[in-house]
Amino acid sequence: MVKNKHLQQLKFNKTIVPSVKESISNKDLLARLKDLSNEISSIDAEKIDTASLDNIKDQLGHKKLLKNSNLGIQAYVACCLSDILRIYAPDAPFTASQLTDIFKLFFHQFRHLNEQETNGYFQQYLYLLQRLAEVRSVILITDLPDSEKLIELLFRTFYDLANQNDFPTKLEPLICDILSEVISESDFIPHSVLKLILNKFLSTPSSTQLSNVSNPGLNFTLSICKTNTDRMSRQITQFFSEIIYESSNTIEDGKEAHEVKSKIAEQVQKIHRLTLEIWKTVPEVLSSVMGLIDNELEAEDVHIRVLATETIGKIIAVQPSRINFLKDHSDSLTIWLKKTLDISPQVRCKWVETSVLILNSRSEISILNDIRNGLTKSLLDSDERVRYMACKKISELHPNIFIKKLANLNIMNTLGQLIREKHADIRNKIISLLGYLYNEIFDDLYKGDEALDKLLSWIPDHILSLIYINDKNINSVVDLCIFEQILPIENNTVKRVHRLLTILQSLSPKPKSSFVAIIRRQQQLSDVLLQFINFCELFNGGSNKDADLEKKLQRIIDWLCNSLPDNINSKECLKRFLYLNNRRFYKLVKLCLSVESDYETIRNSLKEFFNKISDAKTIKLDNELNSISLHEMSLVFKLLLYRSSVLFVNKSNVSIILKIAKDTSHSLNKSAQDLLEVISNQTPGVFKSEIHELTNLISNYDNDDSNRESLTNSLKTVYHFIKKFPDFDLVDSSGVYENLSKISLYGMPLEARYAIRILLLSNHKYSYSEEIMSKIYPLDANKQNFVTDLAVIAELFLKTEDNSVVESKASEITTYLIKEILLKNRKLATDNDPEWVDDVDLEKVEHKECYAKLLTLKIFVNRLISISPNSDELDGEEVKKIQVLAEPVLKLLVSLIGNGGEIVSPKSKTYPTPKHYQSRLRLQAGVSLLKLSKYPVYNGMLKTASLNSLIFLIQDENLSIRQRIISKLEKYLNDDLISERFLPLVFFIAHEPNEDLKKDVKTWIKSSFNRKLNSKKNQTAGGCINNNNNIVYERSLVRLLHMVSHHQEFVELIEESFENDPNGETSLQAYSFALEYICFYLEIVGTQENISLLYYFASRLKQYRDNFIPDEVYESFYSTQENADNSTNSQKHICLNIYRIAELCQASIKELSSIKNWIISTYPGKFQLSADLFKPTKSLKEAQYVVSNVFIPEVISKRLNTLIKVKVGTITSHHQNTGSSSGVKRPKQLAQLQAQAAKPNLTKKVKLASRDVDGDKENYNLTNRKSSKKFRKYDANVPAEPTRKSSRSTKKINYNVEDGSESEQDGYEEESE
Repeated sequence: MVKNKHLQQLKFNKTIVPSVKESISNKDLLARLKDLSNEISSIDAEKIDTASLDNIKDQLGHKKLLKNSNLGIQAYVACCLSDILRIYAPDAPFTASQLTDIFKLFFHQFRHLNEQETNGYFQQYLYLLQRLAEVRSVILITDLPDSEKLIELLFRTFYDLANQNDFPTKLEPLICDILSEVISESDFIPHSVLKLILNKFLSTPSSTQLSNVSNPGLNFTLSICKTNTDRMSRQITQFFSEIIYESSNTIEDGKEAHEVKSKIAEQVQKIHRLTLEIWKTVPEVLSSVMGLIDNELEAEDVHIRVLATETIGKIIAVQPSRINFLKDHSDSLTIWLKKTLDISPQVRCKWVETSVLILNSRSEISILNDIRNGLTKSLLDSDERVRYMACKKISELHPNIFIKKLANLNIMNTLGQLIREKHADIRNKIISLLGYLYNEIFDDLYKGDEALDKLLSWIPDHILSLIYINDKNINSVVDLCIFEQILPIENNTVKRVHRLLTILQSLSPKPKSSFVAIIRRQQQLSDVLLQFINFCELFNGGSNKDADLEKKLQRIIDWLCNSLPDNINSKECLKRFLYLNNRRFYKLVKLCLSVESDYETIRNSLKEFFNKISDAKTIKLDNELNSISLHEMSLVFKLLLYRSSVLFVNKSNVSIILKIAKDTSHSLNKSAQDLLEVISNQTPGVFKSEIHELTNLISNYDNDDSNRESLTNSLKTVYHFIKKFPDFDLVDSSGVYENLSKISLYGMPLEARYAIRILLLSNHKYSYSEEIMSKIYPLDANKQNFVTDLAVIAELFLKTEDNSVVESKASEITTYLIKEILLKNRKLATDNDPEWVDDVDLEKVEHKECYAKLLTLKIFVNRLISISPNSDELDGEEVKKIQVLAEPVLKLLVSLIGNGGEIVSPKSKTYPTPKHYQSRLRLQAGVSLLKLSKYPVYNGMLKTASLNSLIFLIQDENLSIRQRIISKLEKYLNDDLISERFLPLVFFIAHEPNEDLKKDVKTWIKSSFNRKLNSKKNQTAGGCINNNNNIVYERSLVRLLHMVSHHQEFVELIEESFENDPNGETSLQAYSFALEYICFYLEIVGTQENISLLYYFASRLKQYRDNFIPDEVYESFYSTQENADNSTNSQKHICLNIYRIAELCQASIKELSSIKNWIISTYPGKFQLSADLFKPTKSLKEAQYVVSNVFIPEVISKRLNTLIKVKVGTITSHHQNTGSSSGVKRPKQLAQLQAQAAKPNLTKKVKLASRDVDGDKENYNLTNRKSSKKFRKYDANVPAEPTRKSSRSTKKINYNVEDGSESEQDGYEEESE
């Protein structure tokens, strides 16, 4: 071979392959290889004569060297070979077999790259790595026959190396270059290699990926993906496609197939996790994969849709990302957003889970709006699992994120609806969520941010309103929310009082009443719990065996447990507490209950008690049989102590509240005044340390208008305190009693009422009352303080034990008031008169006359109350005397109601009475009737027709009247102060146009009915079955049907149908009107257990005559039947109205039973109907005639049956969705029936049931006819039972529903009776 004289020649000429002729020791061989490596590494490939390398390259490729076991020899051989490949590049001077062995040698050396400190040949390994990376000679393996194995070996070597803890991070760039080059040049990437690359996304926690800690294996993968984006995208898409295809085409039969399918399902789940992890770092490689996931979102397999929904949701949540998913993958986003409507609840739940992640990470308005709308749908989902998941995930949001990204009026209204959800878990989660939000954001509320206030300030209102449901499980959750979130225990007393007053100031009337009920409950429960603690001390852990004591303890435990949730073992918790006999517990509880404790003492006592009661060691008993969880023990005593501790009302709070109440410029002054009034009514004992400060305000009385409200509240507080503690000595050092006398004479009416009450509690009450009466009497309507005089007289009648001071002048007072006040108007009516005057405005000069009329009625009523017998000991003569006095008053009250509040004669020059006076007068008359009905002597005098006149007020045109009369009715019925014959009146709210009022009344009825129902169940369990008191609601059906049959609207429509109604349209209106009441009743009262009894009562009505109908009418009707007289005289047919209503009710009950699959069986018992309503039929023939005939006209029977189906169907849908906002559609059949019922025959509006909404007002069509009756003046001959309303029943009366809340101030009516 001719040497090229211009090129460098290899100088090394020694043999490096041992042979038989020339053996070479390893030491010598290492030395030779080292020399060769040093020379060959410095050779410039452009300047070397490759022919001079032929011999050495052949020796280097010899198997004796390639497979030598010596590490040093291997290392130097590999380095030399790497340089040979560098010099010969781009061609390799070896065969495919030699190259395979060479690269195997190379890759074997790389296994030692982590032995930097322990291997002496590390520099050779590093040199080899650098040569392969620089020259890119490693790509030669992609063309070899064993390329797949070599590529797998290369990748496995490096990835295994990366898993070692001592891997040198400085090698990462070199290895990344090598691996990326191999992927770039290879025609095919083995699945094993692809899995190895991709698994690195899953094998390392995401937190590590995003941290500063190096992860070599992941860095290899990232480099490969970033360098080969398109190639990896294709490879990953193909890989995923194969797995997805396998998942949808696996064999479904056999055990083996099941295992295969299970493994493939795991793989599918894995690729979705992998997709997410890839998106976090190299989202570019997923461009094609997204199309696969789009297909998965609409796959038939629910599991696949769930995985796809989760993956897309989490991908969207990844921020920051190099790719804007919302823009670049808008189609995927659109499909994903539609998953809120997916047929599978699992998919919808998964959408909810991931959507909340997006809220945490993204802030684009478009996606936030989409998420907000989707979550709103989920909260209203038909499946409770989806609703619960939505509630759960929303509750996990940070309050700031919730407010900024999610909250709007729509979603907050939805959350407000869900607090009445029928599923307890959802309801409890929502209550907890709302309480948490309110607590976290409270410091920013009520600071002028109207948008924020509108979003959250309603929460206490809604939470407190839940108390009206009267469910002990709901009440427990509400209590925890109130005491831990709405009004949590804080370290700063002043701050807590301000928070209390702020919240109280924001409450509407109903929730405010609930809060008052909480304070009232505290006093009652405190007394019982204190008694329980005293008995525990006597029981002494069981050492006291007194049987009577044990019975008392059992009764108290039963009573306490009656208000605790059903899902906890409260009785065993209380018994555990009893046997613990922990004296420290007893002391802590007493401190919490004592009105003498300040706030700090209560707070510390609660904290210590809760810590101890939650400690397993503290509550453990020796040899205990029952296992009670710490949660149960803690919850029971949390509820008991929250409810009974003086947290809201204690001497620390009262002191601060008093200061605010005195400062008229304070923003919370009104709220403080209201709370003081509540406290003085409920727990006056807390004022013990402040009573003298209150009396100082009375002592400084100067008739100044600047601080009248503070004076009024001080008078109330002092009165209630002295009433509670009659032995308390009210020191008169500052002329307190003298000023009380002045206030009684010259103060405002409300001030005078309480001033005279305090005087009447003193030791000199007779002298004070006589002195004051002497200055008041004779009455003078022109006197400046005349209204104050009337207020004092009303109190003297009611509060003096001996009425001689006023009773002796009662006749003259009555005559004067009737003549000068009731039958005369000093202020004439004008067209501009308002419809109503509020309590707070009554004391104003312009309404002085109205106040005087109201107080006149109050005087008449108070006089009757003062002379009413307290027992049955009075003889008949005395009762008759009382009845003689009561009769004209009762007639007056009934006449006022019937005449719409008008009492002045039309012939009088001062006629008519202003409209707002009439409104107040008829309301006062109704309230007075209810008040008198509490007393047996007057209740017996009140005829049923007079009682029915209260329906006029329940359906009055004025919302304030309707609200107040129904509220008073509920209160008296709830406390069993009036007889059950008043109960049917509440069902006349059925046509109420104001949805809030109707909803509140409906809630009260349900609560009251459920209490009776539970009482009945408890008595049945105790062996007491036949208790009429437990079926008062069932019995009320009879009286309700009787009232409906005599309702003016029903009667007039029936009369009109006899005059001209060939198609029965008017008749159908009449029955539709009556059906509204029946359905409203059945919706609340009808149950599977009592449906047979209700049907029995409805049937019994056809076995009696109506006692309101004279016998002559019945005889006239039956005579026409015997003579075949088909007369359509409505007067003759009026006696059939009760039977018509009975048949309507029977049909409704049957329809309800049919829809609900209830069985109506023959009721085994027998009840006599009320004698004041019904009388027996006169003959067997009459009885048979009534029972065997149907009195509903045949011409309307088909349409009426359709209407019944619609109305009762509505009831059943309400039953199904009670408390739920799921938005479940009503059955298709019901919708068809409604459409059928709405066909042309019903051309006229059904009166009372129809409403026209116009702006903020609702038009309530009470009647379409104008009454022909004139107003009646008051005299002794006025009948007590008006047959219909006065001329205020015009052709169309509008119920103007106002948005303003009604004041709770007691302007003229006694606040406690």
